[in-house]
Amino acid sequence: MSRYAWEHGTITLPSGQATVLRKVMMQAAENRIAALTTDTNRGWDYLKSLTPAKRRAVNTWDATLDRLNEDAVWLLQRYDDKTRSTTWARPTQKTIRDSVVRRHKGHTGATATVFRCGSEATITLVGNTVIWDVPENNHAPERARDNPLAEALFRYLNRVQWTSRSGGEIIGNDEYNRDSDYAGGGGNYIVSQYGKAAARRRAA
Repeated sequence: MSRYAWEHGTITLPSGQATVLRKVMMQAAENRIAALTTDTNRGWDYLKSLTPAKRRAVNTWDATLDRLNEDAVWLLQRYDDKTRSTTWARPTQKTIRDSVVRRHKGHTGATATVFRCGSEATITLVGNTVIWDVPENNHAPERARDNPLAEALFRYLNRVQWTSRSGGEIIGNDEYNRDSDYAGGGGNYIVSQYGKAAARRRAA
C-alpha cells in the first residue's frame, strides 16, 4: 500500500560523543562503499559481456541486475541529456564514495559530513549535532531506515548515555495522518525521542 511520508530531526550529542559517532559512521560508510564496489563490479562484468545493442536494451529489472543492491544498479546508469536515454557504464571509485559520504562547509563555515542513505535520506554530522532528514516520498522512511548507515546511527543513539543538555527528537508525517478529519488531527507527530527522560521511559 502506498504511504507517502517524511522524517526530520536534529539531535544534540553529549560531550565527547561526536567523535565516537563519527568513527561509527565512517566504518559503516567504508563497509557500504566496499559492498557497492563489489556489486557494481559484478554488474559491469555482466553488462560488458553483452553486445552494445543488447546492453542498451537492458533495463533495471534485468534478472542478473535484480540480484544486485538497488543503489549499485543506479550507480551503473548514465543518463544522456542529448538522446534522453539511459546507458550503462562502470562508476569510478570517487562516484561510489560520493554516493555514500561527502564533506562540505556550511554557511556558518563549519565542516559537515553528510552520509547518504540511498538516493534521498541523509545523516549530517556537524559539530556535536546529528541531523536525520528523509524527504517525503512513498515509503521513504522505511527505505531509509533499512540502509546500513541508518542502522548504524540508530544503534548508536539507542545506547548513548544521555546528559541533561543533550538529546532531541525526530518528527514526521504521512499522507494518511494528514487526512485525519477529527479535531486536532493531521499534525506532525514524534517518531522517536532521545535524551535522559526518554531513556528512563524506555527502561521503565
